[in-house]
Amino acid sequence: WVLAKLCHVALPLSVLWTVQVLDFQRAAWVPDVLAVLFEESTPVVKRSQVMRATISFTVLANTMLIMLASFCIAVWRGFVYDWKGNAFQPYLLDVGVFTCTFVRDAILTHKQYLRKFFIRQGLEAPHEKVVRELAWGLLSVLEPVLPGQTGAWLSADLRWAQVEMLRKGTPAEMDFVLSTLDEIANEKMRQEVPHFEKWHRLQKAALARAFLLAQKVEDGAWLVTGRRRQTLQKLGTRINTQMD
Repeated sequence: WVLAKLCHVALPLSVLWTVQVLDFQRAAWVPDVLAVLFEESTPVVKRSQVMRATISFTVLANTMLIMLASFCIAVWRGFVYDWKGNAFQPYLLDVGVFTCTFVRDAILTHKQYLRKFFIRQGLEAPHEKVVRELAWGLLSVLEPVLPGQTGAWLSADLRWAQVEMLRKGTPAEMDFVLSTLDEIANEKMRQEVPHFEKWHRLQKAALARAFLLAQKVEDGAWLVTGRRRQTLQKLGTRINTQMD
């Protein structure tokens, strides 16, 4: 029983360490259909889940590898103990727990991984790629995340914004870009924000605004139209004023 509990703790840690060292997500020899599973996704569906101390992001491949490793250990221990119930039950319980976790994560995140696979295959529209890159670029400008860190290090509001972008795709990314540009254009200089960081934010906001105003969809129409386009044009004046 003690060995089973040690495996329950050590197994996930060993799998996560192995995945981080081998970096399957960027390995050239790993097919895209598998490499995409090592990217970050979110099982969160409500804002309250982000505000609480819960796991906001997950990697489906890690959960799958932990499930498979626990199954292999359970089979091996079954052969050692001749499949006796008292010795085999703790390992069988671990398999059940990890399997339920994997099934839950797969149900909640499969659409996200399907979109990530399309992105890797270059099947997204050009304007969708522009909006996606602008959104994630602005997210890193608002609160930079160090290499090796994940979205869990972001503030609660930015974690929810990342959750929305992962779940809803381009519409949520566009909303985030517009709201971020408005925030940067209207924020006042705070003493705790260094001047170079403020300038960097304004520079990124000006470039993002210019890209959005010049971007068109497949039929030749402007990507941003109506009130949103008018708002972007007004934000340009505010951004330029602050940069001056």
